[in-house]
Amino acid sequence: MRHNPIEDVSPLSGLSSLTNLCLFDTDVSDLTSLSACPRLSTVDVGATLIDSLSAFDGLDAMQTLVIRKAPLQSLEHIESHKLLQTVYLSETQLLDLTPLLQLPNLQQVEVSQDMKAAVDSLQGQYEFDLIFQ
Repeated sequence: MRHNPIEDVSPLSGLSSLTNLCLFDTDVSDLTSLSACPRLSTVDVGATLIDSLSAFDGLDAMQTLVIRKAPLQSLEHIESHKLLQTVYLSETQLLDLTPLLQLPNLQQVEVSQDMKAAVDSLQGQYEFDLIFQ
């Protein structure tokens, strides 16, 4: 569904075996209707309208989240996604990365160079790999 003017993903809610979903460069702003997809583990919502992680409420199996180039300004609610292992945050407007410290399975985080101050504030507090894009 990449590069598609789709706004509503609720028709996908009946796909109980859905594991990966790429919505990059779409007009999607909410994924909560996909909570009926218990196997959805990889979600790419880069360059979408998503500006809050509450858009992912109910996606409890998510292990990989790609949210590059989105108007995301806060990581509030990320702590509810305990299974997250990989998060791509480059080219977002995030200034505070400390909520990532609440994710026990986190292994890798991608950030952009302009997020260096936010990364520096985590010094010595994280065990995941940080990759600068």
